[in-house]
Order: sequence, then C-alpha cells, then structure tokens
Amino acid sequence: MSRLLRTTRGWWLPALLAMAVVVAGVVIALLQPAPASGYLDPNGTGPTGSRALADLLTARGQRVARVTAPPSTSAPAGSLELITGAGSLTEAQLAQAGRFKGDILLIASSDVTPSDPHASDDVPDALRAIAPAIHFAGYEPATVAQPACTAQAAALSGAAYFYGALLRATAPGAQSCYPAARGGYSLVSYRDGSRTITVLGSSAPLSNAYLSSQGDAALTLNLLRSARRVIWVVPSPQAQAATAPGQRSFFSLVPWPAYLVAIQLCVAALLAAAWRARRLGPLVAERLPVIVRAAETVEGHGRLYQARRARDRAAGELRAAASARIAQVTGGSATGEAVEARTGVPAEYVTALLHGPPPPTDQALVTLAADLDTLEREIRQS
Repeated sequence: MSRLLRTTRGWWLPALLAMAVVVAGVVIALLQPAPASGYLDPNGTGPTGSRALADLLTARGQRVARVTAPPSTSAPAGSLELITGAGSLTEAQLAQAGRFKGDILLIASSDVTPSDPHASDDVPDALRAIAPAIHFAGYEPATVAQPACTAQAAALSGAAYFYGALLRATAPGAQSCYPAARGGYSLVSYRDGSRTITVLGSSAPLSNAYLSSQGDAALTLNLLRSARRVIWVVPSPQAQAATAPGQRSFFSLVPWPAYLVAIQLCVAALLAAAWRARRLGPLVAERLPVIVRAAETVEGHGRLYQARRARDRAAGELRAAASARIAQVTGGSATGEAVEARTGVPAEYVTALLHGPPPPTDQALVTLAADLDTLEREIRQS
C-alpha cells in the first residue's frame, strides 16, 4: 500500500488539473444560452422559426412532415415539397430536390434581416438545380409590395411584406408577382409538366416574426393550399452551421471566459512543473556540511535499491567490489581458474558467483553477499 501511495503521489496534481479542465468546460457549456430555433423550422418558436405557420396548416387538416434532406422522387399524391435553407444543402441533395415529382415551393433566401438583406451566394445554385427557369436578380430591402399579377394565391392575399432575393422568370407563361422598383420579383412560379414550381425570394411570409405582417400569412397559406401533405425540408443544424453566410471560425465562437480559464490553467501547469522540478540548473559541487559515515551511505544505497527492487544493480555492485578485492589478493586476476589454483574452490562455482545472473529475490541477494564474503575470506586465508 505504501509503495502504491508513493507511486501515485506524483500524479495527484495533473489529475486535479485535468478535473479542473473538465469542470470548467461543463460550467461554460451550461452557461451558454440555448441555441436559437432553426431557420424556418416548423418546430422553431424563435423569430426565424415557422412554428406558427405549421400550426395553421395543421389546424386546416394538412399534414406537415419535417425532414432534414429532400425526399425521393416518389411521394404520395397531393404532396408538396417546401424547401428552406437551400444554401445548406449539398449539390447531390439539391439535385434530388429538383427531381421531386410533386409541386415545389423553394424559399430562395437565407436567414437575413431587413436591415441586412443579403442572402447566401448559394441562391443561384439552388435555382439552377431546382427551378432552372427562374434566375437570381439581386436583393430587395424591407418593403411592402402589391401583387401586380393574376396569380390567385397572390391576388387573394393582397400587399405583403418582403425582404431578400429578387427573381425573374424565363419560362413561357410564368407568373411573376410583387415587383420591386429595382427590377425583379419576390414571387415567381411556372408549370413544369404536371407540377408547379414556385420560388419565394423572402423568408418573411413564413417566419414567426413577420407572419402577421400585411398579407404574409394569407400568401403562404394560399401557396400551400392545394397540398394535403407538406414535406418541409429543414437542413440539419450541423449543415446550417457549416454553410451559413457570414459563418465565424470555431475560435471566434468560444466565449472569452473560456480563454481566461484556459490561460489560468496553463499558468497553473507551468507553476506546477517548476515546483516539481528537481533541479533548475546544472549540478554544482559543494562540500558537505556534515560528515557522512560510510556505513550510513551503504545503508542508504541499500534502501534505495530495495525500494526500487533493483536487485540486479545491487548484485552488480557487490560482484564488482568483490572482484576488485580478489584481484588485489591474487595478483591482478579474479578468474575462476586463478581462484581455484589458490584455494581449490571449483572454477565453475567461482565464475557463477562473480558473473552469474541477477538474484531473483531479496533472500537470494542476501545469500549472494554472504557467499562473496566467504569466498574472499578463503582467498585471504589461503
């Protein structure tokens, strides 16, 4: 038990430091504010979420199915694919979304604010993959626009509040609604075979924050009116974090108190290393202030060897000292033949005694020391 305590005594400080790091990380994680609800997430209750719209759809008897990736091309009849956060989808996912056989409503806008209406640079990529007949035409600051079109969903809704991407269509018979002064439209739709592809350049009509503004709620509900099942595509939080516009680096997301804790731990580790250091410079020879008797030195060395179980080292010292003394008596030779010629002790026994393997136990080491002492007496008496 005492040996175990001596072995583990040097590890308690690193263990405490490691525990402090873990505790500090847990505390920092607990102090962080809860993550904001997902962008246009039907379960999100924050300003950019869409829980209010999802509740309205459910109240009308429509089914809302939230998915994190575009579904396969086959879907139940009456399904509509609602795509949000298209800039967070991969090229393969965008291509999969474009192959959907039912109607598609694409929100071609990132999570922006009216004061900074800059959508993701991936908006044109999403249009090329999902709505190739609609093109990106710039950005629109916060504004209230009139439908100025004959599309039933827009005409029934009246004026609506928008900000985000502006669009233009090249497909024959396309419906372009809510024109902007700088050119382009906030809502464009066209027929592609048996399906209708609609692109909305603003997230405002779907968000909790602006759903009640102007005719935004009516517009969104009218766009989704024909769908019995809305397949709501919301990219996973990891994908949104990896591709969100203006994404900061990992180190910029770490709060400043975490850096302070890390700095303090580094200082503590350096101080502990300096405290644990045995020497801070080269060895300096100096006279001992007291006289240390040879017997005490030998006893101290023996205890050190015993504490470290260094029987091989102790046996080597005993044999080297005995060989040196025997060589002085026999005239410079401590071989087994020389000792046998002088004392008659077999050479094999002498060789094993002076050059054999280390003793396996402490008792064997004591026996070796006694045998070496006996051999030396026999040589001196011969």
